[in-house]
Amino acid sequence: MKENNSIAFTAIQISSPKEAKSSPHTSIFRSQLLLFLVTFMANASIHMIRVAWSVLKPEIRDVSSMDVSTLGFIDSLFLLSYAVGLILNGQLGDKYARKNVIFFGLLITAVAAICVRL
Repeated sequence: MKENNSIAFTAIQISSPKEAKSSPHTSIFRSQLLLFLVTFMANASIHMIRVAWSVLKPEIRDVSSMDVSTLGFIDSLFLLSYAVGLILNGQLGDKYARKNVIFFGLLITAVAAICVRL
């Protein structure tokens, strides 16, 4: 019995630079980069809110009738809600599409920040 020793050649497709830019890998990378930048900016703004609260506590105490324990209680509630939100969003991100969870989380955070400013 004679073995088939033929070599199979595969076609190599050479694409132009314009076609290379629109490859699926490039569009996925751009989407991931955009998502990273949006979530980074959202996390940075949330961090700035936390820092602003800790800096403003002495002034709030001086201007209002709140004592140190009331301000500490408000701070504890904020951090507790932050921790619970992280756990719930992690579970929701595992169950549903992560992009949707991140989008709605950022939307709720933005609405809450606007309501606090009013």
